[in-house]
Amino acid sequence: MIQSLQIDHELRSIVEQVKHCAENGQKFLPIGNKTKPHLARVNRDDVQRFSMASWSGVIEYQPFEFTITAKSGTRISELKKLLEAEGQFLPFDPLYVRGGATLGGTIATGVSGPGRLLFGGLRDFVLGVQFIDGLGHLVRGGGKVVKNAAGFDLPKLMVGSLGRLGVLTEITMKVFPAPTGYRTLKFGCSSLQAALNHISSLMLLPIDLVAIELDGESNLYLRIAGKEATTSTLAKRIREHLGLSGGEEWLGEEETQWWSEAAELSWSEGMRYLVRVPLTLQDIEKLDRRLKQIGAVRRYSAAANAVWIALDSPLAWDELPFLLQEAKLRGVVVRGEGNIIIGSYDALSFAHRVQRAIDPKSVFVPYQ
Repeated sequence: MIQSLQIDHELRSIVEQVKHCAENGQKFLPIGNKTKPHLARVNRDDVQRFSMASWSGVIEYQPFEFTITAKSGTRISELKKLLEAEGQFLPFDPLYVRGGATLGGTIATGVSGPGRLLFGGLRDFVLGVQFIDGLGHLVRGGGKVVKNAAGFDLPKLMVGSLGRLGVLTEITMKVFPAPTGYRTLKFGCSSLQAALNHISSLMLLPIDLVAIELDGESNLYLRIAGKEATTSTLAKRIREHLGLSGGEEWLGEEETQWWSEAAELSWSEGMRYLVRVPLTLQDIEKLDRRLKQIGAVRRYSAAANAVWIALDSPLAWDELPFLLQEAKLRGVVVRGEGNIIIGSYDALSFAHRVQRAIDPKSVFVPYQ
């Protein structure tokens, strides 16, 4: 259901700035806490960047309904703390929680962390949104309960919109009960192909793997959830299935810390460029050879359904868009220069049509 709402007094100043941009031929770009810096940067002089970080606070939390509604500038860390007190969590592993990521910025970026493998991506957890459109109207789509809502699915549309379709002001999320514990298995594989074969085999196994990560050195990380006795049994079954007897097993603080660092993308710190590219297992072997040639650091996530690519060389960065174009892949640039989307982007013209429908006065920054 889509509703056009009267403007709340607290939002009036934001609405007026959007209208001012429309009247003066300027562009408006809402940003969060700049944990993904390239997405908050625009190389043009006619753009007003507006931080939503101060528009913060939990509006409603219903633990028994497994839903939470908060303003878009609310930090994920605040939500996480509140949910943990009730034994609940956001299963898609939001990124940059420690770095100060906001709820609105997380939704607008549309990128999930390692936990999306088992529980689903961010898109699956957004029940309702409220946002300011290009005409300065406050619009609500979806609802605040876990049920189907009639009408166009605006909440899903806003996931990954990168601030190009409106100013998110309020989001309702579905939450889950937190697992009682975790166990992680680490295996050093003989080659990238051996690791990919293990991933393919694991996806056929009737075991709920929370996350599967693979680094550029062919180290495989498998996360399972449950009580310690349960995960011990599952770990034994996984080893037998893969025919692997070595490796490491992590529990407790060491295990939690590793996945926390994974969600912060700590392995890429100090690298000048960072891109996320969705792909399939079939894309990886050829792509990985090319990435290795240009000196890229790689991390394959969500059972190798996405790759994070980190680079430090401007020359390699200039080559990456052509490499992705050749592979018919596209990536979202989290740190870097130039366009926010690089590589093959056949849907760009469709994205522009959607943007024109929601923003007829072209107030928001266009997709690139």
